[in-house]
Amino acid sequence: MTITRNDDKVWFNTEIKLQQIRDAIVSAHAANRSILVLSHFEDTITRITAMLREAAIAFERFSLFHSSQLCAGQPGQVLVGLVRAFEAPSELNPPSTAAKIEIVVAEHHPMHSKDQELMHRASKLHCETQVTFHSSLDDPLLKHFNGDRLQDLCKRLGMAETECISNHLVTNAIRSAQENIEECVPRDVPTHSAADWFRYNLPK
Repeated sequence: MTITRNDDKVWFNTEIKLQQIRDAIVSAHAANRSILVLSHFEDTITRITAMLREAAIAFERFSLFHSSQLCAGQPGQVLVGLVRAFEAPSELNPPSTAAKIEIVVAEHHPMHSKDQELMHRASKLHCETQVTFHSSLDDPLLKHFNGDRLQDLCKRLGMAETECISNHLVTNAIRSAQENIEECVPRDVPTHSAADWFRYNLPK
């Protein structure tokens, strides 16, 4: 089936990023489109689920069970969970030419191979799939590459904090940063948050 990866959306800070993800969920649900929100770290999922509960937005916690039902579930479902729970469905499941699923990834993993693995799994879904990665200038990954300076630059240029930076050059730059980090990491120590990941995997 067709998979489309949109250009990254980079927001001014984490609070605005999460608000925009919430708005994307509301929009998809109102249009009866199914949406899957994924994160590499439990800390981010905790914040997203708390935000959805506060906004009285109905959702289900994504699990391995849902992977086999993504292209056959009810339109308008909202699923939220960790990337590691996302598995490609069995080839025994019949394809669905009518079903569509939006996948919103709430953050990049510092290692590019982790995002590649997610995209590979998404490409195996039996329905039309659209994937968008969201990040912010204060995410640990971008702060590692002077995201704070970019925030100051955006302010000086008069860019509204609710605007996002989104083009293929930004997407490629983030991928290059991830690849540089991955070269310096001998092994991936799983952590609760992205900040902890840098603390334990890239202390220098």
